[in-house]
Amino acid sequence: MVVGVDKSQFTPRWSRTPIYTLWTPELVEVLLKKPDEFYSNYPELVRFLEERGGEAGLLAYCATRKLKDEYLETIQVHFEHVGAKKAIYAEALGISEQGYYYRMRELPKQLAPWLNSWLLPQEDEAASESAPPRPAPATAAPSAPLASNLPAMVTSLIGRERELDEVVSLIERRDVRLVTLTGPGGTGKTRLAIEVGQHLLDAQPALFPDGIFFIELAALRDPAFITDSILQALGIMEGGNQTIEERLIRYLRRKQLLLVLDNFEHLIAASSLITVLLREAASVKILITSREALRIYGEHEYYVPPLALPAKNQPLLLSELAQIEAIQLFVARAQASNSAFRLTEANAAAVVEICFRLDGLPLAIELAAARSKILPPEAMLPRLKERFHLLKIQMHDRPGRQKTLRGAIDWSYDLLSPSEQVVFAKLAIFSGGCSPEAAAAICDQTEFDILDSLSMLVDKSLLYQELGADRQPRFLMLETIHEYARERLAELGDQDRIYEKFVDYYLGLAEEVTPYLFKTRIDPRPYLSRLEVEHENFRTALAWLIQRSCKEEALRYCVALWPFWQKQGHLSEGLKWFAEALALPNNYSPKLQADAVYGSAVLAFDLSHYPHVKELCETCLHIQRAIGDLPGVAKTLTLLGYTVSLQGKYDEGIMLLQESLRLQRELGNEEGIALSLLYLGIVMRYKNEFEQAMAFEKESLETYRKLDDQPSCAWVLNQLAALALHTRDIALASRYCEESLAIQATLPVIDKRTRGFSLIVRGLVAFYTGYLIHTEQGDKDKAQPFYEQAVECHKESLYNHRDVGNKDGIAWNFMTLAWVGAMRMQATIAAHLLGAAEALCEQMSHPFSPAVQAQNKVFTEKARATMTVDAWDRLWHEGRAMIADLDEVILYALSSSF
Repeated sequence: MVVGVDKSQFTPRWSRTPIYTLWTPELVEVLLKKPDEFYSNYPELVRFLEERGGEAGLLAYCATRKLKDEYLETIQVHFEHVGAKKAIYAEALGISEQGYYYRMRELPKQLAPWLNSWLLPQEDEAASESAPPRPAPATAAPSAPLASNLPAMVTSLIGRERELDEVVSLIERRDVRLVTLTGPGGTGKTRLAIEVGQHLLDAQPALFPDGIFFIELAALRDPAFITDSILQALGIMEGGNQTIEERLIRYLRRKQLLLVLDNFEHLIAASSLITVLLREAASVKILITSREALRIYGEHEYYVPPLALPAKNQPLLLSELAQIEAIQLFVARAQASNSAFRLTEANAAAVVEICFRLDGLPLAIELAAARSKILPPEAMLPRLKERFHLLKIQMHDRPGRQKTLRGAIDWSYDLLSPSEQVVFAKLAIFSGGCSPEAAAAICDQTEFDILDSLSMLVDKSLLYQELGADRQPRFLMLETIHEYARERLAELGDQDRIYEKFVDYYLGLAEEVTPYLFKTRIDPRPYLSRLEVEHENFRTALAWLIQRSCKEEALRYCVALWPFWQKQGHLSEGLKWFAEALALPNNYSPKLQADAVYGSAVLAFDLSHYPHVKELCETCLHIQRAIGDLPGVAKTLTLLGYTVSLQGKYDEGIMLLQESLRLQRELGNEEGIALSLLYLGIVMRYKNEFEQAMAFEKESLETYRKLDDQPSCAWVLNQLAALALHTRDIALASRYCEESLAIQATLPVIDKRTRGFSLIVRGLVAFYTGYLIHTEQGDKDKAQPFYEQAVECHKESLYNHRDVGNKDGIAWNFMTLAWVGAMRMQATIAAHLLGAAEALCEQMSHPFSPAVQAQNKVFTEKARATMTVDAWDRLWHEGRAMIADLDEVILYALSSSF
C-alpha cells in the first residue's frame, strides 16, 4: 500500500468554476515526469489541483477511485523524486526499467478519464445531497462491466509490445475511425487485434462505454451476410419493417463502441458497408484484420510484420537470444508441448535457424514448436525442407487454415483471380526478389500491366516491396510463401519455357552492364550495385543451365560475370562456376572457351593460385593461337609472364612479357602496352636490375596518364615507391606512395589491393626511418614512434588484404610486422609471423625476391639471437603450422602488441 497519504483528514474544496483544459494521457505524463513544465504552461489545471489539495489531494482522489496500489506508489515516487531518470524511479519502485516502462505506459491512460470527471464543477455537500443525481460525463468510467465478446486467450502474447502500443495509439486518436491490420497469413493479425481490444477494455474503459465486439468473418463466402454477422455479435434481433442494414445503422448511431472485423480479405467487395457505417455512426470505430487493405477513405493501414529475429552473423549471449521475439515464442510454445524443453547452448543455433527459415511468422513458429515434443530443434531443422508436411497440428479449436502452414497460405492463394495465380506462380522463379522490368519479361506483361499485378499481390500480402540502393522498387516473397509459390510454379506445366525467359533476361542484363565496370572515367558503383542485387538470380540461372548441360549459355554467363565476381570479391564462387561450365560435354565456340579460360585464370590469379593460373593460361594460349586471336594471345601472355615471374622464374617471365609487349605495340593497344611495361618493371626489380625497372615503370605511368586511367596510375606509383625503397631512397619512396594515396582518395571506389600495397610502402618508410635512427644514431627511444607508425600501417594494410583475399599482401604484412617485432625485442611474435609468412609463400608457390629474402635474413638473425636455437625453431614451426587456419594467423597478427 502507498504510505504518506492520510485520506481521513483530507477534505476537498470543490471549485465552482468550470475548467476548460481537459486532461489527456500526455498531460498526465508531463505532470509526473516534468512538473516544472506542467506548472508553467497549464495554469487552469494548476489552479484545479491547488484547490483540491495539490499532489496529496490527487493521491487521495486516486485512492478513493481504487487505483491499483502499484500505480499509487508510482505517482508518489514521481512526486518524491522530481525530474529523476528512469533508473531512479525503477529502483525506488523495486522493478526493472522495462517494468517501469510498461507501468508508465498504462498509468496516464487510466488516470486521464478519472481526472476529467473530477474537473466538473461541484456544489457543496448539502446542496449536492438534495440535488438530483448528475449524469455521468461521457469520459467517466462506467460502473458496470463493459459489454464485450472478445475471445479469451489461453496463451500469453509474445512480443508485439511496439505493435500493440502503436495500434492502440491509432485507435485512441480522435481523427482515426478505421484501422486495418494487414500482413501475410500467419503473422498474428487476429491475435494482435484481440489483444488491442482487451487492452482497451482494461486500460481505457471510458473510450468505448458501449463495448468492444469481435466478429469472425473467415467462414463467410457471401459479403451480403456481413451485416447479419455484426447484428448477431451485438445481440440484435431482426424485425419490423427495416432492412437489416437500416436496423444496424439505427442501433450504432446511439452507441460508442469498437467493432473488430476479423479476416476481411475475401469480402473486399463489401467495403462500401464499412464506409456507410463510418458515415452514419459517428461514435463507432472499426478495427479490421485483412491480408489486403480496403482502400477506402479514412482507412489507416497498419502492416503487421513478422516477429523480430536476431541480427545475422552477430553472436549473442543465451540470455540476449531469449529476449528476441521469435525465439521467445518458439521457447514458450515448445514448453507448452514439452515441459522439459529449455533453450540451451546446445540447441540455440538450431532454434535461431528454424526461426529464420520460418521468416519469423508466428503461426509457422508455433506449428514448429508444437513438434518439439517428439523432435528436438536439431532434428527438426533438416526436416524443414518439407515444411508444409512437418508444420501441421491437430487442434480442434483452431480454424482449418491455422492448423497447417499450407492452409494459411492456401487461404490467400484461393482469393486470387486465375490470372493473378499465374503471375504469383511465375514470380517464384526469382531468388532474392525482382525488379518490375524482370517480372514483366517473365510474366509476358507490359510494364504498366505488371505494376498492377505486383501491386495486387502486395495488397494481398503475398509479396512485399523494398527500395533498393538505387531507390528503385524491388518485390520479394517471404521464404515460406516462396516455397509455396515454387510448388504452384511446378503445377503450371511449362517451367522450361519460363526458365528460358528467365535465363535470357539475366544474361542480357549481365552482358549489358559488365562492360561499364572497365570504363575508367565512369563510376562503377551503380553498375556493381545493379549486378549485386541480382546475384541470387544469376546463381539460379547458372545452376539451371549447368543442370541441363547448356554449355554455351553457361559459358556466356561466366564470361559476362567474371569482372563482377572479381570486383565484388566473389572469386572462389566464380572459379566454381567456370569449372562446372567448362566441364560440360556440349559443343561450344573455341573463342568462347578461350574467353572463359582466361576469365577463370584472372580469378585464380587474384586468389594467388599461381600454378593453376599457369595451367589455365597455357590452355588459353593454345586455343587462341589455333584460331588466330592475336589480342587474346597478347593479354594471356601478359598474365602468364607475370605469373611465372611470381613463381621465381624471372627469365622465363621476362621473355613472355617482352613477347606480349611486342604484340601489344603491333596491335596499337595502349592499355596492353602499359600493363606489359608495368609487369616488366616489377620483374626487373625482382632481379635487382633497378635502372631498367625504373625505365619500364616510368613509361607505363606516362602511358596510363595519357589514357587518364587513374586507378592504374595509383598502382604504378606504388611500384615506383617499392623500387625507391630497394635503392634506399626513402624520401622518394614516400613521395611516390603519398601521390598514389592522394589519387586513390579521389576515386569513387577504393581498390583495397592497391591501398593495401600503398600502406605496406608507407609502413616500410616509417620502419626504415626508425631503423636508421635506431642503428646509425643509436637512439632507440627516438625510433619507437616510427616503429609504432609502421605497425599501424601494416595492420591497416592487413585488413585490406584480408578483405580481398590477397595472400601476397598478407605474406608481406606478416613479414614486415615480424621485422618490427625483431627490432623491438619481441622475438616470439617475430618467429611466429616469419614462419607463417614463409609457409604462406610456399603455399602460393611464390617466393620473395632475392633482395627481400636478404633483408629478411638480417631481421631473422636479429630476432633469433635473443633465444636458443631450439626455442627459435619451435616457435618458427608453430608459426608455419598456424597457416592451416589463415584467419587465425591474421587475428594473431592484428591482436599482437608490438
